[in-house]
Amino acid sequence: MASDSMASVPTGVIQSEQHSEAVSRCTEEANSELLNTLTKSSHANDERESSSVSLWSLPRRKKYILMSLAITNFVAFLCFSILAPFFPKEADTKGISATTSGWIFACFALTQFIASPFCGKLMPIMGSRFMFLAGQFFNSMCTILFGMLGYIETKDGGTVFVIFCFLVRVSSALGVAAFATASFTIISREFSKSIGRAFVSYTL
Repeated sequence: MASDSMASVPTGVIQSEQHSEAVSRCTEEANSELLNTLTKSSHANDERESSSVSLWSLPRRKKYILMSLAITNFVAFLCFSILAPFFPKEADTKGISATTSGWIFACFALTQFIASPFCGKLMPIMGSRFMFLAGQFFNSMCTILFGMLGYIETKDGGTVFVIFCFLVRVSSALGVAAFATASFTIISREFSKSIGRAFVSYTL
C-alpha cells in the first residue's frame, strides 16, 4: 500500500520538495556564515577602538578625574615617605628605639594591606565617591595630628608618644586604604576602554 501511495505522488512534486529543502539548507548555512563574519568583524572593531583610545583624546571631564586621582595618590604617599628623614631622629631624642621606630613605619603598610579587602566589601554600601573623599579627609587629619605628636612630653619614657604614633599611623593607613580602593573603582568605571593606560598614568 505504501509503494502504491508513493507511486501515486507525481515526480514533479517530489523534486520540488527536495529542491526547497536544499534551498532552505543553503540559506541557513549562508546566514550562519554571515552571522559569524559579522561577529568577528564587530569584535575586531571593538578591539581596534579600545587599543586606539588615547588619554589625550579623552573628554575634559575624564582628564580632570584622572589628574585629580593621580595628584591625590602622589600627595598621599608623599606624606607617607616624607617622615623618613626626620622621624627617626625625633624618636631617638624621645628615647624610642630604632626597632620601635621601624614598627611605627611598618604598621602603616600592614594596616593598609589588611584593610583594603574590607574597603572593597564596603564599596557598594558607601559608594566610591564618598569613600574616596572620606579616606582623603581622614588621612589628611591624621597627617596633621602626626605632625603635632612632637609636642607630647616623654616623662614616662616615651610610652604615650609611641602609643599615639601607632594610633595615628594606623588611622592614616585606614584612610589611605579607603581612598586607594575607591580610586581603582573610579578608574575602572570611568576608563573602561583604556583601563591599562589609565592605571599607568595614575600610578606614575
